[in-house]
Amino acid sequence: MSSLLDPRKVQKDLVIPKGALIFSFEENFNKLNMLESGSVQLFIQIDSSKTERSICIAKAKRLIYPYTLFLENKIPIKLISSEESVINSYPFLQHPISFFSQNFQMGKSIMVSILSDFNELLNQYKLFCNYCISVEKLYDNIILYLSLSRIYQNLVIYSEDSFNIYKIAKEYETLFNENNGFFPGPDNFTFFETDNSKFIGKKYEFILDKDLIDQTILNLGLSFRKIDNEVQNNIFKQNPDLPYSICKLSSKQVNNLIILFKEKIKLLDSKLDRLFSNQNNLFYILLKGIQDKFGKEKTKAFFDYLYKYYENFSERYKDLFQLISLPFNLNIKGDLLYLTEKKEKKVEPQITKKEASSVDSIISDILEDNKSESFSLDSIILKEQKPTTSTQSKIFNELCHFGKIKEDDSKLLGKALDAFVKLSDKLADNETVRKIHKAIKTVYFKFYQSIFLRYIEEKNPPKIAERFLKFGIIDERLVSPEDMNSIMEFLDNSKNDYEIYNPIEWFTLIYNEKIEPSIDELGQSYADMEREEAKRYKKSEDSDLPTNLRKLKFEIESFYQVAYRILTSSPLTAIPIFFSENLRGGLKDSILSKEKIANEFNQIRDLDYTLFFREAIYTQGDTYDIYKKEILPYIIILPGIGDRVIMWQDCGSNKYMPARFVFPAVFTGSDLSKSIAQACATFRWESNKTMKGPGWADATSGGITGQYLDYLQSYQKSNELSMEAKQQLRESLSKFRTDREKFANDYIQWIFFESQGILKLNLLLRRIFIFEIPFKKDILLKLQRLPAYEKLVTTFINKRKIELKTSISRYRKFEDEEGILPPEIQKHMEMLKT
Repeated sequence: MSSLLDPRKVQKDLVIPKGALIFSFEENFNKLNMLESGSVQLFIQIDSSKTERSICIAKAKRLIYPYTLFLENKIPIKLISSEESVINSYPFLQHPISFFSQNFQMGKSIMVSILSDFNELLNQYKLFCNYCISVEKLYDNIILYLSLSRIYQNLVIYSEDSFNIYKIAKEYETLFNENNGFFPGPDNFTFFETDNSKFIGKKYEFILDKDLIDQTILNLGLSFRKIDNEVQNNIFKQNPDLPYSICKLSSKQVNNLIILFKEKIKLLDSKLDRLFSNQNNLFYILLKGIQDKFGKEKTKAFFDYLYKYYENFSERYKDLFQLISLPFNLNIKGDLLYLTEKKEKKVEPQITKKEASSVDSIISDILEDNKSESFSLDSIILKEQKPTTSTQSKIFNELCHFGKIKEDDSKLLGKALDAFVKLSDKLADNETVRKIHKAIKTVYFKFYQSIFLRYIEEKNPPKIAERFLKFGIIDERLVSPEDMNSIMEFLDNSKNDYEIYNPIEWFTLIYNEKIEPSIDELGQSYADMEREEAKRYKKSEDSDLPTNLRKLKFEIESFYQVAYRILTSSPLTAIPIFFSENLRGGLKDSILSKEKIANEFNQIRDLDYTLFFREAIYTQGDTYDIYKKEILPYIIILPGIGDRVIMWQDCGSNKYMPARFVFPAVFTGSDLSKSIAQACATFRWESNKTMKGPGWADATSGGITGQYLDYLQSYQKSNELSMEAKQQLRESLSKFRTDREKFANDYIQWIFFESQGILKLNLLLRRIFIFEIPFKKDILLKLQRLPAYEKLVTTFINKRKIELKTSISRYRKFEDEEGILPPEIQKHMEMLKT
C-alpha cells in the first residue's frame, strides 16, 4: 500500500514530492483523487519480468484516472508524481449509482475525466503506433533487401535463424515478385525508406482493434455531455443508472486501450531486439553479408546510413516512454567492431623524440622514460608528487597566490600547464595530449571556483583575476602579446533589453541565490538532486556546506564543466583555458560583447517576432484569461573559445521562467547569426514540447513539433510534391540525425532566405511555418507579390484579423475606466497587430 494515500480518510492539500509513489500495481482501494497542481505519470507492467513503461501523463487540474473506480478486473497500473504535486483525496466507498444521484456535479466531473483520459491515451497510442510503423517498415525492408540481394547479388546470409528469417525472406520475395515490385539495386539506400507494403501484402497504417474499442460507447458519452446542463442534472438525480452505465462502459474502453498498449509494446520490444540487439540481429546480418561480398568501404557506407535509424529510434523511444536508458542496444560483434569506432578518426600525430624529451624535462615524474608509451593519468592525479619549483607562468603563480590555492592542487595544475605549453599540437587527438587535457580539467574547475570566491570577497581584486574568470586566461605563455593586449583592454559596459551576463555576473547571481542553478546535462535541477539525496538518505561530502556554496558548486560542475565542451565542434579536444593557437583569425573581432549579442538577437527577432512569446494566464481579481507573454531568455557568456551557441534549457523550474542561451566569450565560428538561429530553432522545438506536454507529437494539437513530425511522415504520399522533389528531400533529410536537427535546418532556411523571397522550402513546409513562425506584416506584404506566397499570406492575414477582432472583445473585461488594457495584454495585442 502507498504510504502517501490513506484509503480510510480524507486528505486535503497533500503535497506529493517528485518521484513519489501514489498508487502501486498491488493496490486496489477506492479513492477519488483530485490533482490540484503538478502532474502524474501512468505506468503499466509489460511482462512477467515486471518491465514497466510510462504511457501517459495527467496534468492538473483534474481527477486522477477515476475509471479504476468502475472496474473490478482491470490491468494493474502504477502512478508516480512526475513533479511536485498537490492532491485532494477522498474515500469512495459508496456504489457509484448512489454517489451520482447525491453528487451530480462531481458525477459529471468523473464522466468528463474518463472521456478525457480515453482521448489522451488514444492520442498517445496513435503516436506510439506511428513509431511502431516506422520500426516495422525498416524491419521488413531489411529482410526484403537481404532476400533480393541474395538473388541479384549472390549475397550470403549468415544467421542461426532464431526467428525464421529464411522463411520470412522467402515469403516476402515471392510476394514482391508476384506484385511486380522493383529492386533498385544494392547501392540505393532509399530502398530502406520506401514503403514496400503493397508488394508484400501489408498496410502500414494506424488501425484500432474494433473488438476491444467500441467507438459508439464513447460517442454516446460525448453526446450526453452536449445535453443541456439542467437536463443532465435531472438525469443524474432521477436516473443515475444512465450516467453510471456510460462511465462503466467508457472505463472498460480505457482499460482495453491499456491492454492494446501492453500488447503493442511487447511486439515493439521484440522487433527492436531483432533489429539491433539479438545475437542474430538483422543489422549485423546485413552488414556481415555486405562486408563479405563487397568489402569494408561499402560496409562502412551502409553502417553510417543505417546507424541514423538506430539513433532516431532510440531518441523517439526515450521520448515516448520518458526513459533515460533503452531496453535495446546495438549489438555489433566480431570482425565488424571497427564500424563502431569513432567516425573519421584522425591520424594520431606521432610525438618526435625531441618533443617527447622536451616534455619529459618539464614533467619527468608524469611521463614515463619510454617514449613509445603514453603516461598514466594516475601518475598525475594519484602519484605522490616530487618536490618541484613553481611553474614558469607569472599569471598562474599570481592566481594561485590570490586564490590561496592548496599546494597539491597548484603543483598538479602547474605541471600539467607546463606540459601543455610544450606540446607542438595542443589540439591533437592522441593519448598524451588527451591525458594532459584531462589532468588540467581535473583541477581547473575547483581552481576556478576558488578564484571566483576570492574575487567577490575582495574590494580591489587584481585585473588578471577578472580576465581569468571572464576569458580563461591562466598562463601568459599560451597567449600572444597582441591577444593579451586585446583582452586586457576589452571593456563591455553596453546596455540593452536582454539579460546578458558575463561569467562573473552569472555565477554571482547563483551564489547570492538570486537565480536558481541551471539543470545538468540529464535535465536534473539542483532541487531534484537535493531531493534525490534526501530520498536515498545519502549524505554527500558537500552536505555541510552553506546552501549558496552548494548551488555555486552545482552550477560550475554540472553546467560550466559540461557546456564549455558543447560550445565547440570538437568536444573531445575541448579545454576550458584560453590559448592563442585555438583562435581562427584575429581575436579583436572574435570577442563577444553584450551589444554584439543583443544586435544579433534583434535581427532574428525582427524576422521571428513571436519567438519568445508563450501562453500564460493573466489574472485580475477573480477574472483570468490566457494570453501570450514575451519571456526573453537569460544569455550567459562562459569563459573560453568556442564556435557554437547553444540553448541550454528552454525554461526554469516552471514553464514560465526564461530559457538559457550560452555563448563562448570568444566566438571562432564562421557565422554567428546562423549559430544563434540554430539555438533559437532548438528553443522553439523544446519549448513547444514543454508547453504541449505528452501531446507534443500530435499532428492536430501538438503545435509546430506535431505538424513537423506529421510532415516528415507524410510528405512522400503528398500529391503536391513531384517525384524529383521527394527524392531531393529524402537525400537532404538523410544528412541529419534527429528530427530536431531537420527542423533547425528548415528554420534557418525560413528566416534567412524565405523571408527575403528566396524560395528554399516546399509548399508543405511554408503552409506550416507561415502560421507557426509568422513574419512581420511588412515582410508578408512583400512576399504576397510572389505566386508561391499569394494565397498563403492572404489566408494568414484574414485569420489574424479574425483573431485580433476576437481578442478585442475577449480582453475588454480587463480594461480600466478609461478603456486602457493592462500593459501585459496590450503587448499581446500589439504582437497580433505586428
